Amino acid sequence: MNYDINLLPKSDKGLSGFDMFLIVLIIFAIILAAAYAGFYLPLSNKARLSKEIANKEKELERLNEQLVEYTDLVNLVSDLEAKFDIIKALQKDYFRTSLFLSYLEQSLPDEIVLKSVDIDGKNAGINGISPNLNLIAQFIVNLRNHENISDVIFTEARLSESEGNYGFKLSIVIADIQSGENEEGADAE
Repeated sequence: MNYDINLLPKSDKGLSGFDMFLIVLIIFAIILAAAYAGFYLPLSNKARLSKEIANKEKELERLNEQLVEYTDLVNLVSDLEAKFDIIKALQKDYFRTSLFLSYLEQSLPDEIVLKSVDIDGKNAGINGISPNLNLIAQFIVNLRNHENISDVIFTEARLSESEGNYGFKLSIVIADIQSGENEEGADAE
């Protein structure tokens, strides 16, 4: 019996209720911390990231709308500039034509009759009738004296025996308008 286990002195150190409460409380705190770190933090981070992604998607959509609007405006400006350039070119051509007709009227002797005047950009063709060749020569010299007429080419003169008049043809090259006053008038219109 000397060696009987039941006879050995027992330790009086048992876990008291307070010690057990602290152990349970510590284990519960560890479980809560693990649950917080394992579940709540990732879920809250996911929710935050989802909100940021939604905001970025809205911003991207807004920027895409602005890009489409900007592209439309750039295309509109480009179209308007092209139309403006066309209108400006037409105005310049019409202004050039008007000036040419004015020069033609100033240069034309009273006895010459013009049958046709064909104007194509900077070139013009004239068919007319004159009672004599001197008036045709005077007409050509008058035209050549205008600064906005580059060249006058006398192409043909034929005597019509039945009418007693000369039919003639001229080719004229109209110069670019050099006068600042005339260009301002064209821009104003």
